[in-house]
Amino acid sequence: MVLAIAPGGAGDITKTHVRWEQTKQIPYCPSPLYYGGALYLVKDGGILSVLDASNGKVLKQGRLKATGNYYASPVAGDGKVYLLSQGGELTVLDSAQGWKELYNYAFEGDGHATPAVADGRLYVRVGERLYCFGTSAGAAAGAR
Repeated sequence: MVLAIAPGGAGDITKTHVRWEQTKQIPYCPSPLYYGGALYLVKDGGILSVLDASNGKVLKQGRLKATGNYYASPVAGDGKVYLLSQGGELTVLDSAQGWKELYNYAFEGDGHATPAVADGRLYVRVGERLYCFGTSAGAAAGAR
């Protein structure tokens, strides 16, 4: 179950501070991602649900091309959401209006670690390898 709970209050606030709850399509292992006012949940089988974070209503739901199990949590940056399946398939989504699948790439090896976004780069660990993706513009912006 996923709950949205208003901060504050004292004592038993169950009836007064729970804003909404979602009981369907809940991930087994990955944490939900909050990005752009939406909550992204990926479930085993590659089932992705995007909820409106303000009211819990489903904005879009569907199956990704990478239909395996998911241990890594989704991450986001630059208007995109990145999901890594246990089988090592990286899916890149455009986060606008729910989501649109842009790219899918199958690496060799298992994907258990959550990708990381830092200084305009995406770091993905699959098997015993660490991959880094970025542009020279992103690299220059991240240089100190």
